[in-house]
This record gives sequence, structure tokens and C-alpha cells, in this order.
Amino acid sequence: NPHPVAILMAVFFFGGIWGLWGVFFAIPLATLIKAIINAWPTADSQPASNITQNPME
Repeated sequence: NPHPVAILMAVFFFGGIWGLWGVFFAIPLATLIKAIINAWPTADSQPASNITQNPME
């Protein structure tokens, strides 16, 4: 769930860009953006092929 302040910022941002339609679609768009950011791979994650059985090698 997005933070309430993030929802308000999204409503102001998308409302400023697209007017009433932006206000209407602000919450779904903010949720979609948050889901994409959370699903994006980070630099800390490693592919499974790089993980070895014996890390001392």
C-alpha cells in the first residue's frame, strides 16, 4: 500500500498534468509505479547462476 503522502503527491502531480483525468487515475498509476519499482532488480541481488555451493572457493 502506498503511503498517504505519496498518494497526495500523486494526485497533485497527475492532476497537474492531466487535470480531472489525472486525479481520477492518480492512485492506480501511483500503485503501478510502486509495483514496478519494487519488482526492479537491485544491485544487491545476484543471479542464481552466480551463487556457488562452496563460497570459500
